[in-house]
Amino acid sequence: MPFVKGQIANPNGRPKESPILTPLVRQYMELSNAELNEESKRDDLMQKEHIAIAIVREIKKGSSRQLATVWDRTDGKVKEQVDVTSGGQPIPIIAINALQRDISDKEDTITD
Repeated sequence: MPFVKGQIANPNGRPKESPILTPLVRQYMELSNAELNEESKRDDLMQKEHIAIAIVREIKKGSSRQLATVWDRTDGKVKEQVDVTSGGQPIPIIAINALQRDISDKEDTITD
């Protein structure tokens, strides 16, 4: 159907997507190994569910890399703090102020 100005092209809106990975990983983390194996044998699993099961299996085997990934996805990344001081002291802004004074002195000389 050609585009018609003023007419809504998709009146029902965007279709709902399949579940995202994070809730699936949370769900599968709660299962025992036997329950996870049973779940993985289902014929109607979506690709995301296969991926979530594989991630959970790696974690249960002891993969610290996968565990870190899941922690970041489920609990959020840990906030990193950056020290923007010099040895615990505020960074001096005196140099900037002196530079501004120097520039304005030169401007005064040019305008005189």
